[in-house]
Amino acid sequence: MALSILNNIPSMAVQNQLAIGQAPGSTVTITVAADTGRVSQAINDFVSNFNAITSAINAQFTYDQSSGSSGPLAADSSVRTVQQQLMQAISGSSVSSSQTPTLGSLGITMNNDGTLSVDNSVLNSALSSHYSDVQSFFQDPQQGFATKLSTLMNSLTDVTNGPFVVDLKSISLTQTALTSTINDFEDRLAQQRASLVTQLSQASAALQQLPTMQNEIDAMLGNLTTNNSSSK
Repeated sequence: MALSILNNIPSMAVQNQLAIGQAPGSTVTITVAADTGRVSQAINDFVSNFNAITSAINAQFTYDQSSGSSGPLAADSSVRTVQQQLMQAISGSSVSSSQTPTLGSLGITMNNDGTLSVDNSVLNSALSSHYSDVQSFFQDPQQGFATKLSTLMNSLTDVTNGPFVVDLKSISLTQTALTSTINDFEDRLAQQRASLVTQLSQASAALQQLPTMQNEIDAMLGNLTTNNSSSK
């Protein structure tokens, strides 16, 4: 990864290797110099990776007028926390003892949406003129940008206490609680349904008996009428 390369910028590197087929006994010149090309590529790779992460986070907060909604994680506080911490890490990076104390002095600037842009002419000039300062900016044990960013990324991706891990655990616990509540509610509904079915069956049986009861009542009334007539 680009960040690991930034954390391991070599102070010097061999640029020219032994020529293949060099005649025995001849003089071979080896130039040892800063490998600015590799460092420049690592910095540009880092910016590309950072922009990809930032764009993915920004997409969560982009409002879609056609659907009337934002990304599924727009209301997730962990996403907002990660966004804020990454932006603070970029804007707050500084090494006072270096002639390239900030990302801006290396030609790296932040755009309005939080992504980064690289002015390679400024970057290459800094690498050519102040290579050791660039190395110090990234690798200073206390203030180094790559050092602090690596610590931040380790905390964000920690498998135990990382914000997304903690968030997922919380979501999992909530899901378990909701599932339990739903199951209990369904059990109560099943019991209530069984009770209502029993009551309905009893009511249906009672309704079926009404015609018979009506006939019996009619018969009793008829007998009473007959008996009264006979008595008269």
